[in-house]
Amino acid sequence: MTGTPSLQATHVPVDLPEANRIAGQIVEQAISFCAKKLNAPSAEAAFDRICSNDRVACDYFLYGLTKHVATSLGALDEHAKAAYTVEYEAVPNDACFAESETDAVLVHLIVWTARKTAAFEALVRTLDQALSSALAAQFDRTPQQSVLDVQVIDDQDVDHQTEYGALFRAIHHRPLQVWER
Repeated sequence: MTGTPSLQATHVPVDLPEANRIAGQIVEQAISFCAKKLNAPSAEAAFDRICSNDRVACDYFLYGLTKHVATSLGALDEHAKAAYTVEYEAVPNDACFAESETDAVLVHLIVWTARKTAAFEALVRTLDQALSSALAAQFDRTPQQSVLDVQVIDDQDVDHQTEYGALFRAIHHRPLQVWER
């Protein structure tokens, strides 16, 4: 997230217990999404494939996680207009939740908002902490420091092609929309 001096401070609309509940739902929804895409007989079968580092299962799970994080952020902040993901080649093709990847950020989002606020950044930090704990509990591992990489842009960033707003006119690797108001 960018530390922009023009951020407006407002009250953060979610507390940590609520964030923990939301994060747990996001993880469950991502596993269910994965199961549906895999045509798996159950969420447990999809979870087993994720835990065994099945690349296809991991990709569906991570996309589901990204989509549900974006949806949750949009539901929690009225200024969010849309959310996008970009493909990074940061995680090797043969690793999903391997022990060597415990510090890998899982969800990369660009959130297009009507205005950048300190409250939204605090919301992202709170959800990041809760999601890290929820994933650790689900996969029986130590929580990661951070699982979210959320970049916030506004109309000015897109219009002037500054910061991550410049990606919207890129020839290659344009962001993929995962949520819209």
